[in-house]
Parts: sequence; C-alpha cells; structure tokens
Amino acid sequence: MVPFRNHPIVLVKNVIAYLVLGLSLMFAMGPSAFLLTFALVMLSVLWWLRTLYYFEETELHVVRDTVFKNDTHIQYSKLATVDVRRSLLDRLAGTAMLSFTINSAVNPNVSEASLTLKQDIALKLRDELSEKVFNKSMTVEEDMNIPSEVKVSNLDIVLYAVFGQSSLNVLWGFAFLLFSLFSAWNGELEAFVGSITMLVVTNVIPWVTVILRYCNYRIYRVADTITVESGLISTYRTSFKINKINSVGIRETFFAKLMGRAILEAEVVGVADSTGRPVLCPLKPKSDVERLFRTIVPEFVVDMGNAVSQPRSAMVPMVMYNLLYTVPFMVAGILAYMYLDLSALHPSWTMWEPYALVVEFLLVVGPLVLAVAHAVVAQRERSFAMADDMFLFVHGAFDSVSQYINYDKVQMVDVSSSPLSRRFGLSRCMVAMMSSMGFRGFTSGYFPTEVLEKVGAEVMSRIKDGRYDHRRYY
Repeated sequence: MVPFRNHPIVLVKNVIAYLVLGLSLMFAMGPSAFLLTFALVMLSVLWWLRTLYYFEETELHVVRDTVFKNDTHIQYSKLATVDVRRSLLDRLAGTAMLSFTINSAVNPNVSEASLTLKQDIALKLRDELSEKVFNKSMTVEEDMNIPSEVKVSNLDIVLYAVFGQSSLNVLWGFAFLLFSLFSAWNGELEAFVGSITMLVVTNVIPWVTVILRYCNYRIYRVADTITVESGLISTYRTSFKINKINSVGIRETFFAKLMGRAILEAEVVGVADSTGRPVLCPLKPKSDVERLFRTIVPEFVVDMGNAVSQPRSAMVPMVMYNLLYTVPFMVAGILAYMYLDLSALHPSWTMWEPYALVVEFLLVVGPLVLAVAHAVVAQRERSFAMADDMFLFVHGAFDSVSQYINYDKVQMVDVSSSPLSRRFGLSRCMVAMMSSMGFRGFTSGYFPTEVLEKVGAEVMSRIKDGRYDHRRYY
C-alpha cells in the first residue's frame, strides 16, 4: 500500500508561523530567537519527512517516526466527519486539507489527524472515505450542484456576526463605542485609544472572524447526511450523519428577537466550529429558521403541544436570586457617591463629576431594574415539554434557546432545588450529554419537582424496555 505524505505547502505554513514567532520574540530574546526559529523549522522538516498516512481497508494508520515514534489507528467506523478545509495558501498552491475527527473527540476543533494533498487527490480520497463512513456514493462535485436548503445572503452573515453573539457582548461593544466618541469629543486621547482598542478586541475582531468563516454559506442533506459549507478566504466543508445529533436548538438573542430573527444550531458528537457546535442556519427570519428545521432535521420535529410554562411561584426564587447579583454593584455605587472625589484625584477631572453621578445612580438603580426585568422575561419565555423521543427545554431570558433534546443522548439527569425554591415545590433540571466540546449541559427553568423527574425516569425506562438501541447511533 502506497503511503501518503503531506504536501510541501504544509512546510511553508509552518515556516511562516515560526518566522512570525521568531520576529515577535526577537526583542525579548535577542539572537537566540533565531536559533529557536531554526530549531523549530528543522523539527518541522523532520515531522514532514517522517509522517506517513496509510489508508487501509478499515482504518487510517498514521505513522510518525520523529523524536518519538507514534502509531495512530483511526477506524473509519469511528469517524464523525472528514472535513475539507482550504486556507489562502492552499488556494494559491491548489491544495486542500482533510481533517479527520472521531466521535469521541473531546475537542473536535483539534482533529485526530490531518492530511494536505493536491486538491483533486484530496477530493477523490474524501469521496472514497465518504462512501465508507457515510455510505454516500456521491462525489464532491455532484454535491456542489445540490441547492442549499436555505439562502443566506452576505447581509444575513453580517447581522449574524454582530447580533448573533450574546446581547451582553453587543451592549459592551455599544458602550465602548459611545465612550470612544465621547472621549474624542472632549479631546481625551488616551481614553479614546483605550476604548477603541477594547472595541476592536472584544467586538470588531470577532465580527470579522465570523464574517470570513460563514460567508458563502450552504447547507443541504443527502439521505441521512447533512453537509455544511462556508468560508470567504479559507473554506470549510463538514458532513455528519443525522444520528450523531444530540439536540437541535433555535437560539434568539434579545436583538434578534427585535428583528424577528433566530439562529438554528445543533449539538453533534465529534463536530464543532468556532462556536462549539455546528450552525445549521445563521441569523435569518424566524419563519425561515423554522422551515429549515422541519426540512433539514425532521427527526427532531415533534408535537410539543403539552408544553407547560413556569408556575407563577417561580417568580419568587428568580427575583430573589437575581437580586443577590445586584449587591456588589449597589455597594460600589453607594461607596462611589459617598467617598469618590474626582477633583481630588486630578484637577482636570472635575468636568466628569456630573457624569460620575449618573454612573453612580445607574450602578444603584440599574441592577435592580434589570433583576426584576430578567425575572419577568424569563417567566414569559421558559417552558418544558415531553414527547415520545424528544423533550424540550426553553431556557434563558433576554437571550433564549428552544432546545430539542434526544432522550437517548442524555448521559446524566440532575434535578435539584435550592432552599428557597424547595419551599414552593420547585426544582431545576440539568441534563448532560457527550457533545462537540466534551460534556455539555442544559438547564431548565423552575418547574414542579415531580414533573422534571419524569425526564430521568423516561431515560431509564427507554433503556430497560429496549426502546434505546445504541446501534442506531453508530
């Protein structure tokens, strides 16, 4: 059997990365930085020469005989996905990287093995592996002719980058923007530079990263295999079977709700993107997201007509526990009002005193208002339902998620109550699953304890009576 070796473009990527590292360390380490860079480049050459890939009948065998010898055996039946990724250098060199991730990967963003080949060879090899892993005889070229199940425009991607993140991050970015404009208007150069830097680091860079990652988004399904493609400069292509999905969630941030939009995400064993879970649909009108939900993952569409909302008594523990988080802010605001004297700190800061009073007032009153508002919104949003094969948690408040979870994928069920919620006969239920990024849990709102305990009882009942069959998921 003829082994494969990575294309030399891998060496080019490593040399560029090590040169950048050497230049960044030059001022701290002096000439020794170049010695370190040279050593890393030599090790990279050795790694490239002494790493071979054997595609055998039932497994991928990776032999790495460098400083230490290592043999890696990856059975095709254990593969969760074989991704095709192309960076800018790959496009220039006409190459593509195959990334191999197994079902039990703790972090699928770091694959068990990767191999870079000329694009035509890589795609041909992926077609052969797809036939073994996904039972698909369709080639990549044929796949590319399949229309996407949902049309995602560049505007949708920009909106997803900005408003798809948590509403708290959006508000922080807006606060940094206002502060930078205010600083520029008052001629405060240091404050302006600091706030702009924070805005770029916390918001602008993540926005650009998401836009580059999800531009040219496509999703389609062939038989029981879902494929997601995206990327502007670097391209990504991921396929996974429907039986690898643990749960599907419709996520709505506060600003997305104002626009009538939502995001469709999935928890898939061994598959993840930058968010930790595959995005099945970026920010689109909620009607489009619900339509895609019904067409791309109909197995998770169940009748949740018996969904129940939180009882009114849940307002008491929610408000009381929310108020606990307001105490530090209130204390800070009161102490600042009593003891903070800006003019004593710096004569030029006297002009900021009226604004400081506003901030101090907001530190005292704002958290109280938010604590109550959060509880009111959560009371309206949260619900719980059970069906034959799935159950539903609608959790969150300003940002909420409707999570459809497969009973058979649940690893642990924990129903717990605090001293306060226990007085009202209420508990919260946390379910944990083996997900894309190790164990991941979802927690319900406050519901009667006996109602939530039905989840664990149903999971165990399915195991005992044979409705759970592990062979369905391999």
